[in-house]
Amino acid sequence: MSEVVQVVVRYGFEVLSLNRLYAHHMLRNPATGRVLEKNGFKKEGLLRQRVLKWGQYEDVALLAILRQDWQANVGN
Repeated sequence: MSEVVQVVVRYGFEVLSLNRLYAHHMLRNPATGRVLEKNGFKKEGLLRQRVLKWGQYEDVALLAILRQDWQANVGN
């Protein structure tokens, strides 16, 4: 999964010339959050009861990475 995130981030910044990428993940799935953080994403907030899944509202974390942070990490 980490390799996929790296490819998507690189594509977003190099090909699409984006300045910011963001992602959400449900709190009950912390592994996804760890993958995002490992790839430079920073926690920005918590969206309480954002998603209704299987009849239950779920909290969602919001993470993002900026072009300048990514460039600092990859040495560009």
